[in-house]
Amino acid sequence: AATNDTNPATASASTPNTSVSDISASTVSSTPEKDTSVSAAPYEITYSNFTTFTDSIGTVWGQVIIEITNTGSNDLYLRSGSYDIKDNNNSLVATESLVSVYPDVLQPGEKGYLYDENTFDDLSTDEAYSVTPHLSIDNATIPCVRYDVFDTTLKEDDWGDLSLIGQVTNTSDEEGSLVYVVAILYDDNNAPIGILYTILTDDLPAGETVGFEATALSLPPSVSADTVADTVIYAFPTQMQF
Repeated sequence: AATNDTNPATASASTPNTSVSDISASTVSSTPEKDTSVSAAPYEITYSNFTTFTDSIGTVWGQVIIEITNTGSNDLYLRSGSYDIKDNNNSLVATESLVSVYPDVLQPGEKGYLYDENTFDDLSTDEAYSVTPHLSIDNATIPCVRYDVFDTTLKEDDWGDLSLIGQVTNTSDEEGSLVYVVAILYDDNNAPIGILYTILTDDLPAGETVGFEATALSLPPSVSADTVADTVIYAFPTQMQF
């Protein structure tokens, strides 16, 4: 897709000609279950998926994607969440906590994501599983701070691993600490298929620009440069709401 940078901190990444991954894997998508969290904040889970796959050395991985849409008229604050994985007998087979959610402040109409890539020794790529997210979402009492992202390019190496390089500018009046740059990858059906991200360990002073490279721990082999039709990028400093 051609580059189409927009503000705040959104862009469509350009995709070069790249090689295709030689990792072989089978994938099983989940049947999503309703979130059991209790929250007064208005939101909806608009997409939910759990996929298992194996990497080149036979390790079983799982990818969790939970899409959260702000259906209200105020900003929401997204805290880290958790999820449960159950088999066809509704028996719990795995659970994970302190799972990252991006971005931390979600504006009305925007979509945020609870996302995880993890290894699961006891799961099989031949079975179907369901995922139940547990979310912690409140009305935001802190401002939504976003930085501009531009000059982005989606790359794929000889092993099929994706990365996104680009530049980010702190367009606020304050120095940013532990700045996140998070790229949501979508297929041609506008479904989320993965996330690339990085955390800038050096502070980013107001007005300054720095280059970045966002990567993933382990994306499903079905996610390649050819299957990414669009990219939405959030860049923001770490903000805590108490």
